[in-house]
Amino acid sequence: MKIASVQPKFSNNNSFKSKYTVRYTNIKGQWQFKLKDKNRGIKLSTKKLSNVSDVLKVNAENANKIFTSIKNSIMNSMDMTISRYFRARWDYDINQIPENMIRLQQAAAQYDIILNDKDVYARLLNLKHSNSNYLSDKNKKILNGMIETSSLNKKNSNCKDAVNLRMNLYNKSNSFVPLLDGKPVSYGEIENIIESNSEKNKVVKAYSEVYKKGDLLAEDLRNLVIERNKIAQEKGYSNYYDYVMEKSYGITTSIIKDLINQLSKVLNNAVIESKSFDLDIAPEDIIKLTKDTYKNMGFDIDEYIKSGKLTLDLLPRKNKSILSASYPISPTSDTRILTNIGSNEAGCRTFFHELGHSLMFLNMIPENFFFGKENNLFNEAVATMMQHLPFKENIVSFPNKDSLLKYMFRILRRIEFEIGMYENPNRDLKQLWHDLSVKYKYYDDKKELNNEWATVPHYITHPAYYQNYLRASIMSSQLYHYLTSKLGKLSENHKTAEFLKENVFKLYMSEDENNYMKKITGKELSVEYLIRDLQ
Repeated sequence: MKIASVQPKFSNNNSFKSKYTVRYTNIKGQWQFKLKDKNRGIKLSTKKLSNVSDVLKVNAENANKIFTSIKNSIMNSMDMTISRYFRARWDYDINQIPENMIRLQQAAAQYDIILNDKDVYARLLNLKHSNSNYLSDKNKKILNGMIETSSLNKKNSNCKDAVNLRMNLYNKSNSFVPLLDGKPVSYGEIENIIESNSEKNKVVKAYSEVYKKGDLLAEDLRNLVIERNKIAQEKGYSNYYDYVMEKSYGITTSIIKDLINQLSKVLNNAVIESKSFDLDIAPEDIIKLTKDTYKNMGFDIDEYIKSGKLTLDLLPRKNKSILSASYPISPTSDTRILTNIGSNEAGCRTFFHELGHSLMFLNMIPENFFFGKENNLFNEAVATMMQHLPFKENIVSFPNKDSLLKYMFRILRRIEFEIGMYENPNRDLKQLWHDLSVKYKYYDDKKELNNEWATVPHYITHPAYYQNYLRASIMSSQLYHYLTSKLGKLSENHKTAEFLKENVFKLYMSEDENNYMKKITGKELSVEYLIRDLQ
């Protein structure tokens, strides 16, 4: 009970009244009051406080302090564990031998232990049930996300089966060795032949190996999708794609479908004029050109390498992963890039893209890496903006519109297929892939059905991630239009790096993409800029 000299003024807000009961009386000219949380029956502390707002403020401070204490203890453990995990993943992806796979599995298991410690989980649950109403919105989202994804959560009973299927499928995919004219080659070389599209005979042979790999993986991937759907259905969702979209990205699948419909109308009559995507530039020259471009913007890539903050593995070879990725071994101090650069448009685009990711990691706020908004689009949007830079600003001799169309056809086909696969994994997936390939102008309707869809690595490792590339493309077009209105050509302005570091990188994983775009450009995130680029 609290004694006040004047009658306290309590909120008339309906939300306040629905949560709290206030009782007060006047005894000998002194007002006395008690504040009670209706939902949990808890009497809130009023000691040494003069009004209700002070009571709520102190309880909020206490709740956030408790959560921050738990979060920091986890972060300290996660720092080394995540670093160990990404280092093991890097070691395996640059040299996919059995010993490195064992180390990766061990690192992943250690990471799982940190996230699923029983004592930490109990403390998080207790905080959720007793004080979560007083947490900041950011901390509340983090808390709910940690509880939601923990394997200790009873709703995650099917997770282990899906994880085992995923790992076995990942191993099977990586162990496939393609042959070209009877000789083993890396899968990266196969992809470069297809991407260049310059020697028809070689392209046909390369596709033959892709189809063999697809046949090897197709049924296992279908089963993985079915197991993932079981996880989602336990949580009340129709399928795993819908679940990931809402829980990881905060949007619904219907929003992605609407975007696909809008862009499909624009692309309906679009035609890629280029017959070959070969740039007639050696991979080593693409590497130099990319570094020089970034240096013109104010990023000295060689200096990052010299300081040990950036490591590059860029050319295809035996036992190397086909993935292109940036590995944040330790945010701000150790980032690594793996890709398989060929003498083609895709090789140039990909290296520009991955450097965008790495520079974001090296210049971000470390805490946001652990507890920021999951899979925030800032990083993907900046990387996407960078990947189109060599074509938009005529750094290489290849039509910008053809590069953009080729990229959009690729991601829209893969997104639409993945949505359809999760909605009905027992359908004829070969036919679905075929129909979408015709829609997005990969080939005509006479093409024989195939399992190429099963070779898309993201379907195994990063479910529902491809839609990120679509939303990032929308965001990057708007961001590029804004930046060039202020800075001119980005590749010719040394201040580009300074602007990105201060206005984008430091905010990575701390803001919703809509809020960010409005904050930086003054306008809501809009698809109109991408549509303008495609027309």
